[in-house]
Amino acid sequence: MMTKRILIVGDDVTEMQATFGPLLAGHRVLYAVGTLQAMARLSDDREVTLILLDVSASKLHGLDVLSRIRSNPAVHDVPVVIVGADPRVRRALEMMVDGGGVAGHLPKPVRPVQLLSLLEDAVA
Repeated sequence: MMTKRILIVGDDVTEMQATFGPLLAGHRVLYAVGTLQAMARLSDDREVTLILLDVSASKLHGLDVLSRIRSNPAVHDVPVVIVGADPRVRRALEMMVDGGGVAGHLPKPVRPVQLLSLLEDAVA
């Protein structure tokens, strides 16, 4: 498997590292807390090949982050996988998956096999 550059967006770096770090060993992983930091990371690192966006993060407006990513010409085509979708936004996410805004959905708790499968599919 080729090394990928993955941006993980949530509201707690420690939790993101504990959840994803061991599963993504061998890849270059960047972390961002909140919308502004996510957009700054994407601006600084144009080589990101996948974004994992935790929309269930309590301090994060995941749909706002997704909207900003999709409206930014420099990164609008980077695949985004939604993590831990809150039931209130599940329908909106399903419509976005159908409409090309989201590459996939990864429910919590994260299962390693599903994460690795989505990783391969999203950046194939």
